[in-house]
Amino acid sequence: MSDKHFKSLNFLFIFIASVTIGVVSAYIYTSDFFEKKEQKSSSNTVEKNIPENKIEPSEKENIIENKIDSNIVENQLETQEKIYSDYLNQGAFYFKSVTDNFSQINENIDELTGKNILENTKINLNNSQKFLEAIPPESRYYNYAQEYQKYIVQYQESAKKWEDYFNNKNRYQNQNILPPNSPDLTIKNKAVFVNAMKPKSIVLTFDDGPTSEYTIKILDILKKYNVKATFFVVGKRVQKNCPIIRRMYQEGHEIGNHSYTHPYLTKISIEEQQKEIAYTQQIIQQCIGYQPRWFRAPYGDQNPDLLNIVNRFGLKNAQWTIDTNDWRNSSNIKTITNLAINNNSPAVILMHDGAKTNPNFIHPEESLSRINTVNSLENIIINYQNRGFNFYTLSNAIK
Repeated sequence: MSDKHFKSLNFLFIFIASVTIGVVSAYIYTSDFFEKKEQKSSSNTVEKNIPENKIEPSEKENIIENKIDSNIVENQLETQEKIYSDYLNQGAFYFKSVTDNFSQINENIDELTGKNILENTKINLNNSQKFLEAIPPESRYYNYAQEYQKYIVQYQESAKKWEDYFNNKNRYQNQNILPPNSPDLTIKNKAVFVNAMKPKSIVLTFDDGPTSEYTIKILDILKKYNVKATFFVVGKRVQKNCPIIRRMYQEGHEIGNHSYTHPYLTKISIEEQQKEIAYTQQIIQQCIGYQPRWFRAPYGDQNPDLLNIVNRFGLKNAQWTIDTNDWRNSSNIKTITNLAINNNSPAVILMHDGAKTNPNFIHPEESLSRINTVNSLENIIINYQNRGFNFYTLSNAIK
């Protein structure tokens, strides 16, 4: 074969190889392109095939109606709760009026005025109870109403006691005092007790202590003005604060029995009443080697059976003639001072050096602080001293 033919053949082979390579490359490129396109098309198809959560018109109407119904129910409930809130506020308003009524009755007032106030008290009690009883258990205000209801029962019983007192006032005041120099101080013989006190005598009494928060501050003020007072202490607090009791005793103050746990004594058994008094007598004896002569019932709640038990322990009963209402949320230094000093006669003044004494029975209007009592004390002492009054312990105030 000549060189010319060989070169021709060589070019032919090169040409065929080039064409083959081109065809194969074109095929590969084309296949890859269409495969990708197919995948993309398939992907779009899958996405398009995902069913939509279409809601039929009838279903939409049902959903809208249910939402409207739900909103209506919620609005109705909220409206009802507003009504119950108003009931609670009205009940609380009349309840506060009852507390004010009893504070007025507790003063040395004449029989006619006392009876008129008592009639208003009964009306206010009835109105308060009606509003509070109208609040059902499912209401968010029900528990608040129940707290007020607890005290309404107590106030109803107190109203009966006052009614009995005013209906028999002459008989009570004409009774002999036993023993002669240590009369009981009850709601039925306040005038008798005041007449048995020394002229221009004032007895400051403090209930529900001792407490480190307030009693120590009160003792400091009393010491500053050389004033003696009477502290009706709670047995369970004596155990924790015996050094304060010792200080009281050493500085010449008198210590009285105010029960062990501060319950409503007329609501517990006679055996429990006896324990409340006996335990407190014992714990005070262990602390200072001395037992009190006077007893004051928590909340002023007492009946003939309790008074008999008190007397069997050799104790005299002591309530008060002036209530400063220092325990109330609405009280302040000015109101406490004014209630205490608006008086020109011998008096036994009720104040408090403890709060939250009975956690199971906290009055709805009770303040959880006694700092206003502490801050009003100095003004009270100065006012009485400037008017020529003298301060005594309860026992020393008797002629």
